[in-house]
This record gives sequence, structure tokens and C-alpha cells, in this order.
Amino acid sequence: MSLHGKTVVITGATGRIGQPLVEACARAGATLAITTRRQAASSKLEQDLQQRGITAAVLPCDLLYEEDVVRAVHRLSQRFGKIDVVINAAITAGPRLSALNYPMDPWREVIATNVNGTFLVCREVLPWMIRQQSGSIINVTDSHAGPRDGKSAAYLVSMQTVDHLTRLLAAEAKGTGVRINAVDIAQLAPPSRTRQQPSDWTETFVWLADDESAEVTGQRIEARAVVKAS
Repeated sequence: MSLHGKTVVITGATGRIGQPLVEACARAGATLAITTRRQAASSKLEQDLQQRGITAAVLPCDLLYEEDVVRAVHRLSQRFGKIDVVINAAITAGPRLSALNYPMDPWREVIATNVNGTFLVCREVLPWMIRQQSGSIINVTDSHAGPRDGKSAAYLVSMQTVDHLTRLLAAEAKGTGVRINAVDIAQLAPPSRTRQQPSDWTETFVWLADDESAEVTGQRIEARAVVKAS
């Protein structure tokens, strides 16, 4: 799989999901247009990537604020002239509490980051992709976030919502050349317990970014599905 010639936007680039994806897309030859909430980390990350010969732009962007998202997408689009792939990797789990015990402030932050942030990025990027009649948007969902868990209520609601949002946007974008899918990260345990290497699951994202998956849209795909099939 090759991403040479493709501009790939990755949100949450310094997070547990985002960091391995930055490396995987860089190895595949992508031009990286990435965002991170941590403003102090953005300049250093861009410098590190460029020193390794990777074409990259890193912008601070807090998905909690609509104006940040609008500004970031506009600047990245203007800089590279196109956006071929978007990976919405900025997600947060929040406290492991049931709905009845969930404080409002962390609830707002989880929903704002996982749902509103994903929606805003999609809303701002889709017009660019529709104009160029091509593009791949990859969201993150988690099928383990279900009622049986009984905890992490805000995360549960946000993941179910992103799943539905993905299918909705895929239906709305039908016939435009833009495809929208979600990768199910349920198999990824917390860092202290995971037995998977990043290459075990990042290939799924790279495959969805690549033209090999050009006919796939509106789907939820397990993070290990591509590896199992190879």
C-alpha cells in the first residue's frame, strides 16, 4: 500500500491512536497535515518530521472550538492545495462512570471532542473533497463501548454516535467520489495491557486511505481486519 502523492490530515496526532498513525502514513509516503491540541508540541513535531525528510505541516487545533477547526482545515487546504484523506484520531475516554453518576463538565468534553470534533472536521473537509471528486474520511469507533459495559457512559454514547454519523455522511456523500468509513478499535487494549504492535492495526487505516479501498464506504471495519486477511 502506498500513499505517495496523497495529503493526509490526522487529528489528535500526539495521542495514543494518532502517534502510530502518523508514523504509518509517513512510512507509506504520505504528505502529512496534522493537528494536535498541545500547542507546545506542534512546532517540535513539525521540525522532527521535516528533519526526517517527511513533508509535513503541524497545526495546533482544539476540536472543542469550531473556529479552531475551520481555521486549521482552511490553512491546511491552502497550503497543500488538496486534502485526500482525513483520519479523525482525536478521541478521549473520559471518566469510567455510569450515566447516573457522570458530572456534566467531563461529559461535555467527551461528547465535544469525540462527536462534535469529528463532525466539524468532516463538515469542513467534505466540500474540498467533493470539489475534487475524491477523498477518504476515516473515523474512529469502538464496538466494545456498549450498554453491557455499564461504565464510561459518555464514551459509550460518543462512539455509538460516531458510528451512526459515519453511515449518515457516507449516504449523503454517495456519488461524489468521497468515501467515509469507521475503524473499530475495540481490539486495542490500554497501553499497559496491549499485545499488539502498531503495525497490527495501523494497516487498516492505511488501506482505507489507499485507492485499494476505493469501493468501500459507509462501513465499520475492525482494526485487525486487513491483517487477518493478508
